[in-house]
Amino acid sequence: MNGPSAYLTSKAGLSLAMAFHELGTNALKYGSLSVPDGRVSLAWAFDPADPQQIEIRWVEIGGPDVVAPTRRGFGSRLLERALASELSGRVVIDYDPTGVRCIITGRMVEAVPSLNMPLG
Repeated sequence: MNGPSAYLTSKAGLSLAMAFHELGTNALKYGSLSVPDGRVSLAWAFDPADPQQIEIRWVEIGGPDVVAPTRRGFGSRLLERALASELSGRVVIDYDPTGVRCIITGRMVEAVPSLNMPLG
């Protein structure tokens, strides 16, 4: 994990918890966490032009070769549609042969940081 402290809104925290649960479950079943040497890199950064806009990158490394699914299941739809809508942002899942990559962008940061829990 790598990124600056980020104070999330409760809505963003719940949405990200669901997203990380889905990504983690899939990584454990089929992806990088299904093999002993696999791992996940999680990094985030703020948009310098808009400090409430954040980008989060989930990258799987060292797992089995990835094959893109032939159809979108509930988890993919949850991430790409519902999460993006909840965060007024965007979710892109890339089924790169070397590992799944998921980029989440949106307005997730509360203006009053003392009222929320830090991400990092």
